[in-house]
Amino acid sequence: MSNFGPIDTSVLYGQLNHRSEDVSENPDTTLSVRRGDIAFFRVLQLAPRHVRVLQVLQNMGFLGVLQCGHVEIDTHLITALVERWRPETHTFHFSVGEATVTLQDIAVIWALPVEGNLITGVDRRWSYHIFRTHKAHNALRIIRDVLDRMQLNEFIWTPYNNIAVELEALPYYAMRTTWNIRCPLINYSLVEMHHPERVLRQFGYVQDIPQNPLISERRLHSIDRRGRQDMDWATFHADYIAKWNDVQSMVVEGPIIEGGRDTVPDYMNWYHQITRVQISQNILSTNTPGYRPTDTRDWEYVYNRMEQLVIDCENAGDDQQSLRDTRARARTIGREIMNFSSSRYPSVRVRPTDTARGNAFTEAGPSSVHAEAGPSTGRTDI
Repeated sequence: MSNFGPIDTSVLYGQLNHRSEDVSENPDTTLSVRRGDIAFFRVLQLAPRHVRVLQVLQNMGFLGVLQCGHVEIDTHLITALVERWRPETHTFHFSVGEATVTLQDIAVIWALPVEGNLITGVDRRWSYHIFRTHKAHNALRIIRDVLDRMQLNEFIWTPYNNIAVELEALPYYAMRTTWNIRCPLINYSLVEMHHPERVLRQFGYVQDIPQNPLISERRLHSIDRRGRQDMDWATFHADYIAKWNDVQSMVVEGPIIEGGRDTVPDYMNWYHQITRVQISQNILSTNTPGYRPTDTRDWEYVYNRMEQLVIDCENAGDDQQSLRDTRARARTIGREIMNFSSSRYPSVRVRPTDTARGNAFTEAGPSSVHAEAGPSTGRTDI
């Protein structure tokens, strides 16, 4: 596992087999993804479509897709996003937090309904598509580096707030109460979980620390249609279908974001422990040795941890037990900051002599901690 994390593998338990592990050795390998048939859409543009055909498409809920037409696919962007997509959480792991394609995105961008009957039943056909790869120019590296350098003020969590009036004209706007439901998304053998509780900021809510992925969800990744031509998937996934049919009971909400803070105080600290901090080495090559944050997300992290330390000190009592507890808390926060520094800036390490003298926060009092350039050990010795 690389120095980019995760430090705590309880969430991203599949990191060793994840595509991001291959980036350092094959930085220019780009996915060859499936494309829509552009010739088909050109025929649709030239040939008149009978009103009854349009009515059938509207009744089925697919008229919005037809109206969107052919969409150009950027394989470099798709590849960079795949490197950040985590099947363990069904979210993208960006430097600023988790995000995903929500049911709201599906309804707004494609005008597709997000309620109704599932597409499932007895499987009669199955085909297998192999993803090929090819070498690209530096476009992928540029996009990857942009995502690595993303700052908090550059990510728009609620992009539809400025078109609230236009949203009301959407054909399925009445379904907006189901946009933030925690539910399974089912298509025959495929079951992918929609986890709005992990991306609450996308719905205007304060993000708290979500629970770890359920063990029961892991097995879903190994289920496919090979050798199961006559499988009745409606029976096979009966439990998940029952959850889908009870979606109204799975609405996820939280405190509305008011003011500047959009996460609970400990969220970013927790997130930096469980995520892969960045994908590529490029962003680190220009850093000078030592812990010198280069963007606002690093400063915010350090600020939040130090703010928590100040609060703990202010709330501490004068008795010996309270002082011991406060020193222990200070030691923990110090370790967290230094572990974060070591994972985000692998050139940082603590001199062995510092450990021998005592770490930054000892029972005897604070001692100085020095960082120097050198090979990364993958951890901070405290």
